[in-house]
Amino acid sequence: MRIDFKGLNSFEIEPDFIDHASPRLEGLEHLSSRLRDVRVAVELQRGRYTVELTCDLDGLVLRSETMDNDQLAAFDEAFDKIERQLTKHKSKLVRRRKQGPHRGEEPLPTAAAAPAEEQDDETTELEEFHIARIKTHSLKPMSPQEAVLQLEMVGHDFYVFIDDATEQVAVVYKRKNGSYGLIAPSAEDETEE
Repeated sequence: MRIDFKGLNSFEIEPDFIDHASPRLEGLEHLSSRLRDVRVAVELQRGRYTVELTCDLDGLVLRSETMDNDQLAAFDEAFDKIERQLTKHKSKLVRRRKQGPHRGEEPLPTAAAAPAEEQDDETTELEEFHIARIKTHSLKPMSPQEAVLQLEMVGHDFYVFIDDATEQVAVVYKRKNGSYGLIAPSAEDETEE
C-alpha cells in the first residue's frame, strides 16, 4: 500500500503530522487486502485545517474530508470516517458471500456460471449495486462555462458534456463550498498534481 501526503495551497505538512498519521493509515490494510493507495491532502484556510483522505480499492474510491482548528484532530476525524467506510464495505462483501443475492434479485450471469469458491471480490462487488433508473442524455460540444450554465438550469449537482476544446467527454460539478469543478479524462499513466 502506498501512502502519499500532500500540502495544498503551499501548505507544508509537518513531520509530526506524518508520524501521527502513517501508522494509523498502515493499519487500514487489515480491513481490505485490495487497498492500494491512500492519499492525504492537508490545507490551511483562515486558521482551519482541512484534511482529505482518499483510498483506492482497485478502482473503488472512498473519500472523507473534515475541517478543524487542529490538524491532528481533523485527521483523526477523517480517518475514523474512512475506517467506518472500509468496515461497512467489508461487511457488505462478507454478508453478500454468505447470503447470496437479495430477494427478487437475479445473480449476474458471470456469478452464476462460476463456482462459489472461484468468485472474487470484484464479481461480488458488482452484484452489490442495483441500478434503479437509467437516463439518456445527448452530449453536445460546449465550453465548461456553458456546461455550468446548463448545470444550473437543470438544477443538478453535475453535468456531462463534450468539451469543445478537447472533443472529449467531461463533467462539471458543484462543490460543497459553492464553486464548480471540472472532471476531464487523462491518460492512465499521468499522475494528479
